Amino acid sequence: TFIERYLCLLGLPIAFSSFKVSDRGLDFLLMIFVGVCSLCAVYSIISTFIVYNLLPSDLATKEYFSYYSWVLPETIGLKSNYYSLFIGFCLVIVTERIFTKSKRPQQVLLMLLFCFLFVFLGLLSSRTSFFAVVFLFIFYLSKMIFQNKFKVANPLIIGISLVALIVLSLQFPFLQSKIDNVLYGGTENDPRYILFQCGWRIFSENFLFGVGICDVKEVALSCYRTFDDVEAIDNQYNFHNVFLQLAASTGILGLIAFIVLLVSLFLQAVKINRMVHIGFIFLFTLACMTESLLTRNKGLIFFATFATLLFIQKRHEENPPR
Repeated sequence: TFIERYLCLLGLPIAFSSFKVSDRGLDFLLMIFVGVCSLCAVYSIISTFIVYNLLPSDLATKEYFSYYSWVLPETIGLKSNYYSLFIGFCLVIVTERIFTKSKRPQQVLLMLLFCFLFVFLGLLSSRTSFFAVVFLFIFYLSKMIFQNKFKVANPLIIGISLVALIVLSLQFPFLQSKIDNVLYGGTENDPRYILFQCGWRIFSENFLFGVGICDVKEVALSCYRTFDDVEAIDNQYNFHNVFLQLAASTGILGLIAFIVLLVSLFLQAVKINRMVHIGFIFLFTLACMTESLLTRNKGLIFFATFATLLFIQKRHEENPPR
């Protein structure tokens, strides 16, 4: 059952909070994560050409380029939403390090890594993560300028570079098609539309306590059958939204508890005032709107691991045991 599969993951926060991690140790762990994701990105780019018998010259054709982006995450067995969330968080980590903790030679290498990861994020073509990252960077850059933490030329250089990367990424056909679908396709053409409708219907009919974590899958499939959504039935889709998933399975009480958790983490992030903390909770919250992250091991592990390292560990250091 669901509880049997995921109960062991509740031990992650306990395990991570049972030992101290200094700020330097935290930065080291974050850069390890960046390194692993960067290696995965390089592997995905190369292996996709090999596995699917593609040549770099094939990307000159829009159809092949779109196909390349579509199958890109499959080489390491990740959906693009999860892959993009991880890469987006890596970009936040690298950006903070560029601005706050690196000497000039390291900054050059980190800026090159930033460019590579940003282009790779565009190739993955997850709209939510891409625009969330863009918004974060614009906000952070504006904040740094407002606080006079840059020399006069630096904001202009960084701004032009960011605009160039955004414009380049928006030329990728698969990302273009997803954006066009939102702008011109209408909500009815979005594959998540029926999933959201079913999630809301089940929640509204079971407002207080939901239908239960173990039963929500069968109830969802029953709803998909009323819409004759063959794809959702065959793939046994969840609602692709954490808030709807929790509301339908645990009712308003579970939904409120989750929202309180997110708000408390966000308030802690604002108090800590580091980009990596704010970026983590911002990216995760937005990703929750288009994917049921907490119904998959990779989503649960990502949230439990970094929420503990960034927030519980911080409180642990500020309030050491006597």
